Amino acid sequence: MALVASAACSGGGDPVPLNTPLTFDTATVVVGEGADTATLVVELAESDAQRQYGLSRRSELDPGSGMLFVFDSLRAAEEGFWMWRTEVALDIAYIGPDGVISSVVAMDPCADAVYADACPEYPAEEPYLWALETNQGWFQERGYGTGTSVRLER
Repeated sequence: MALVASAACSGGGDPVPLNTPLTFDTATVVVGEGADTATLVVELAESDAQRQYGLSRRSELDPGSGMLFVFDSLRAAEEGFWMWRTEVALDIAYIGPDGVISSVVAMDPCADAVYADACPEYPAEEPYLWALETNQGWFQERGYGTGTSVRLER
């Protein structure tokens, strides 16, 4: 939180078929602290299937929205994301168990690749528990990056 406009988490078994009906709960994510905060309405990718499908096959992502990928345990930095079947340019913020962004990476669409292996992977710089995807440039436009706090409000 991608893939209606998000990236999918690499790994996790066989690809989820494109016709699989997946639904996502929504929540609010607050980025920043004090007077310097921004809010995103996010879809929550909490199951393996949701995390794998992410924002694929979406032609756009509304401003002020995104997807939060929630993991049950800490993910290694090299277990990054890809943009297979994703049509929208995205940013991904990798977030540690302390709720702080460890890195933000710009990801380019890879919608036309037949196989996921043809798309680059975007690793984190440190182990992470969450990954937040939103439109490319969102974090930079607001001055958010490494060290910025992120809070989930369900």
